Amino acid sequence: MIQETNSFNPYMTDLDHFRKGYILEGDMLRNLKGTNSEISGFYEVLAGDDTKVVPISALWAVPYGPVRESAFSKILFDFRSAVHKNLPCDGILLALHGSMVSEETEDCEGALLQALRELVGTDVPIVCTLDYHANITDKMIKNADVMTGYMTYPHIDFSDTGKRAACIMKKLIRDPERPYVYSKRLPLILPVENTQTTDGLMKPVIDRLRENEKNHSVLSNSVFCPQPWIDVYANNVSILAYLHGSSGNEALIEEYDRSIKYIWDKRAEFFISYPRITEVLERYDLYSKPLILVDSGDVVSAGGIGDSTKILSGLISVGSGHQSVVGIIDKNTVDKAYMLGEGNSGNFSIGGEQDFDYNRKVSIEAHILRLSAEKVRIEGPALSGITLDFGRRALLRHKNIHILCCENISYTHDPTFYESMGLDLSKIDIITVKSHKMFRPAYERFKGTTLILNTSGFTSHELKRFDYTRVKRPVFPLDEI
Repeated sequence: MIQETNSFNPYMTDLDHFRKGYILEGDMLRNLKGTNSEISGFYEVLAGDDTKVVPISALWAVPYGPVRESAFSKILFDFRSAVHKNLPCDGILLALHGSMVSEETEDCEGALLQALRELVGTDVPIVCTLDYHANITDKMIKNADVMTGYMTYPHIDFSDTGKRAACIMKKLIRDPERPYVYSKRLPLILPVENTQTTDGLMKPVIDRLRENEKNHSVLSNSVFCPQPWIDVYANNVSILAYLHGSSGNEALIEEYDRSIKYIWDKRAEFFISYPRITEVLERYDLYSKPLILVDSGDVVSAGGIGDSTKILSGLISVGSGHQSVVGIIDKNTVDKAYMLGEGNSGNFSIGGEQDFDYNRKVSIEAHILRLSAEKVRIEGPALSGITLDFGRRALLRHKNIHILCCENISYTHDPTFYESMGLDLSKIDIITVKSHKMFRPAYERFKGTTLILNTSGFTSHELKRFDYTRVKRPVFPLDEI
């Protein structure tokens, strides 16, 4: 059950969003085997021995606004009913995000875990995977035996995390003694732009956790940096570890404490400033090409709507002759392009259906290069093998600016998002992405310059722009501590 909620996105996530992602029941392996997904990792570990695997359900939706309560109630009811029909069991494996919020339920993952725990009792182990950006709540800790998170950001270890969880499950089934739980939270929200695990401030913490997992006393240890745009009580950076008892593991516990202190002491260094589009274009000649621009205020993999026109407006205002491409979620423009037909030209008003300023409509004349409703298969490595549904798409060209407009919102982090429409990205000077980190592994083949832009929207890095009402205060950087 995976959906990452952005509390500040004013649009609701409903069951249709899951259908456009996927809703799978029963034989999930047919759809997910060989993909870089947690469930594929589960199967890889459990296949081939005497384990009987009973797949129940899998639901995934693109990050977006809060889930409608009616939709979450149905999801919860269906999960509970399906598990109940397949009892007894020796263990339950779950792939969760950890940041799903509905209209009335602030901790959807905790509610699911509690419902399943009430079904199976205390003796049946429940193990789940979580995203690096999960919120760890008391209810989740109470009802899951072990929760293990991704070790990578950009995320590329979906399947590996599933394998780790399945191995833990097998150990717990053999050994009835439940692990000691180390959990410590900080009154801290960190920016996603500067919490990658490949380098920078968070890398020493991740490296240490990886080293710890070689210790036979450690079942799992994870650090979680919740995405900032979720207004819930437990939006806190945390470390969560599961050990074979507390006695004899004092050195490990002290090390986790040191890691927590290190993050807290470095908290201000995680926050840095970024240039605006006009500043970058004024210095265009200083950068190696292609120039990959991150539209940080409108990142669809963090719950943005995907309809920002800030970069498009900047490109038009500068009027450069550089070949560029921008992706925008805009159903109305797609409708008009389909009405006019491929190969024709027309006047378009591109932008959001509702004006939030960052997505104000831009009027242009454009040529319709290509129309397509084909689904896009991610080549990877992040979520490789997964198929995305953008609905109908229209590739337009205004002077040297290519604009790919989509009917449906979905992940746009893979180059196939553009290349599937016939674009040769090797001939594009400026490529816009609506992804903070997930795009980086796949875009490594384009040796150029990547810049994060300061753009407004529902994933802006300027957190004090947002009206947080639920998060436990005080919390840095919203408050000085």
